[in-house]
Amino acid sequence: MELRIGFECPQCQKILSVDFSDYIPTEARSCRKCKQSVVLTDLTLKDFASDLRQYCEF
Repeated sequence: MELRIGFECPQCQKILSVDFSDYIPTEARSCRKCKQSVVLTDLTLKDFASDLRQYCEF
């Protein structure tokens, strides 16, 4: 089963998705839509953890 982290491009607001096994904090990714450089942060992972907790409550 593949686990993905979603995060929003700050420029175009497109939701980007990264495989959790490829998650590296502070590593820049390029938005596929607008090519803006997006840096994954620890906050991204905290938001993901919060989303996962909410998902598991259902």
